[in-house]
Amino acid sequence: MSVNMRGRVSEDGVTLALISQLFPDADKAGAFAAGLAGYGITTAVKQHQSGGFCVVGKTANAQSIQSLYNPQTGLYVFPDVKPAAVSPVQGQFAPAPQVGAPAASAPSVSAPMTSASGASAPAAPVPNVMANGVPSQPIRGKTVVCGKCGKIYSKSAKVCPSCGAKNKKPFYSKWWFWAIIGIVVIFIIIPKGGKDAEDISDPAGISSSNKGGTSENDSSAVKNEEITFSQLTAIDNDICSFVVTGIDPDATWGYTLKVLLENKSSDRNLMFSVTNASINGVNLDPLFATDVAAGKKSNNEINFSRSSIKEYGLLPVTDIELVLRVHDNDDWSIEDYAEATVHVYPYGEDKAVQFVRESQPNDRVIVDNEYVTAIITGIKEDDIWGYTLNLYLVNKTDNTVMFSVENASVNGFMSDPFFASSVTAKRSKFSSISWSDSSLEESGITNVEEIEFTFEASNYDDWSAQDYFSEIVTINP
Repeated sequence: MSVNMRGRVSEDGVTLALISQLFPDADKAGAFAAGLAGYGITTAVKQHQSGGFCVVGKTANAQSIQSLYNPQTGLYVFPDVKPAAVSPVQGQFAPAPQVGAPAASAPSVSAPMTSASGASAPAAPVPNVMANGVPSQPIRGKTVVCGKCGKIYSKSAKVCPSCGAKNKKPFYSKWWFWAIIGIVVIFIIIPKGGKDAEDISDPAGISSSNKGGTSENDSSAVKNEEITFSQLTAIDNDICSFVVTGIDPDATWGYTLKVLLENKSSDRNLMFSVTNASINGVNLDPLFATDVAAGKKSNNEINFSRSSIKEYGLLPVTDIELVLRVHDNDDWSIEDYAEATVHVYPYGEDKAVQFVRESQPNDRVIVDNEYVTAIITGIKEDDIWGYTLNLYLVNKTDNTVMFSVENASVNGFMSDPFFASSVTAKRSKFSSISWSDSSLEESGITNVEEIEFTFEASNYDDWSAQDYFSEIVTINP
């Protein structure tokens, strides 16, 4: 099995920055990263905003792995790197390698990522290697590895054809396991002492200085109204349908859209996902993706964090934008079966309002030009993410904009933060730049006195285009 990586070569042709496809968990990404050591590539595992994990790497000798470059796809292909442990998610890639340098910092790379023909490089599928009709490597969702003899066989088989061992389902696939998990989670998320569930802290660690949002139109008219939304057919073709059937603003898992998904095909397993979403014009990702087997239907839910909605000042929810995608779950090379952008108006389209954040006394404006706005809304010590700069980002262009930082330092020590945030066209977003406690401790930093980085805003749809903003920013907390 091979795993693909996008690459960007520096102008002098010496340094190569790489970023992998997304992996479902850190262990699989780590296994792949370990296998790259033999290629002389310095690596680090990063968590992507979608929830997956990717491997970023750099090498100061780009020519050493030039033989792995595929000019047809514009990708670097790394064969036989921990095949049993690697399973990238849906063939997706994280943003091109501006998400931050790996642990050992290398020179900044600025050349656009292109194929040999000069066109933007597409993602390539990861092949399933077959030998005599039997998979030589595990195929996600199709095969299992026998715990007794180690042979690979069909997931649907009751016993291993090689040794006869029973194909036992893992304990986490049992109904009772998830029933227990559900009960535990309910007890955890329901606040004690009768407090409203909306008071649960936002896991992103957005400080109260993010508050102060309002709407361009008066939203008071809908505060006491009942939701009037009934149903919306977002997608309906020969292959699939995607119908929003209802809204439950007080559901256990957050502000919820109920959906009915249908796979009309007879032989294709489909993946239904939300690739982007906004509430009242503010990007807020529900991280929704679910597969539906051939010929089946599925009642499902799209859940938005209630605490984030409240913290960001997005109540009442009057306009939910969804960017939907339906594609083949087994063959990522097949063209998408459906894509659609739809709006769900809980109180009717005439009551829809757009969020506008009011400026606050402690705001620190990084940039505010004709293309983008970036504001530091607060600084906090987060128990999970570490030293955190909370941001409010605005994209005024007709393209998706990627916000990122390069060459970051804290008190004069190079230290790469967790940060890369894309904002869709004409939308805004709350985000944050964080330095883990361990990264600061490694440099002996107990008190942050100065932070410096190059803040960049670039065209996510065209990496060869001129940056909307790229300047050194110095912050003295």
